[in-house]
Amino acid sequence: MHPIIMAAACIGLAGCAAANYANVNYQGIPFRDVAMPESAYRVIEKRGQNRMFVMNPTPGSLFGTVDTSGSGQLYAAAADRYLALTGRPHCRAVRSDFILPAEFEIFFTCRAGRT
Repeated sequence: MHPIIMAAACIGLAGCAAANYANVNYQGIPFRDVAMPESAYRVIEKRGQNRMFVMNPTPGSLFGTVDTSGSGQLYAAAADRYLALTGRPHCRAVRSDFILPAEFEIFFTCRAGRT
């Protein structure tokens, strides 16, 4: 197989694996939209696992015409806002893992004795 075709296939498969990860881990869980000054985000929380899937569903972010990846900070801020809106201002995002453009998995922690 030609090296360029092989590289393209590997990149494509990595994207499929990331999309599959989100589907397997978050499928069927209700989402909540969170408005932020720069954009709106969609948040799906895995209750009891201190993690959530945060995506920016704006058309430019989904089709790659707008760079919304940042370093995960915008997505972590949206996660913090979600936590505050759901009555958990004592919880904070501690890690942002890139899944796909405009999609991050956010891990959070809460102060001892609070969930």
